[in-house]
Amino acid sequence: MRHVLIRNIIKLIFLLFTIASVSYSLAAGSIDRFWSGNYEFTDTFWDGTQSVITEIKLKINTNGECTLSREGFQQDEHIICFAQENKLSSSIDILFISYLNGSTTNEYGVAVYEHETRLFSLKITKGNKVMTIWSNSYRPPKTTMSGYFLKKQIERN
Repeated sequence: MRHVLIRNIIKLIFLLFTIASVSYSLAAGSIDRFWSGNYEFTDTFWDGTQSVITEIKLKINTNGECTLSREGFQQDEHIICFAQENKLSSSIDILFISYLNGSTTNEYGVAVYEHETRLFSLKITKGNKVMTIWSNSYRPPKTTMSGYFLKKQIERN
């Protein structure tokens, strides 16, 4: 009796995992062209002894795949991410997939983010401005939780 229960639980977990995987794969189709492109944010603050500069760059492809880099004082992070669109709220969530080398742990072997953790969201506001809403795990020091941080770069030919 107990073995049957355990087997059914395992089957249920496998089924849920399969459904989640298929849903994620289907979501990887495409996103609104508005979101595709390059975004940048440079943060500068005084830490009491020196000026600290952090530069964040995000590149979103039309299929939702993206890359994210954060470079600056004691930071050199390069991430493969996924932009998951929410049409109802006119926003996208930027989800952690892995580091650029394919690992889910950083160069020190630490798993800073779990797979598909939301790093931040981008939301369209009045006048087609893009607001950034940070998660606690990715928010740069000395910034508010939301604001007009990441700016879409105009493509030049």
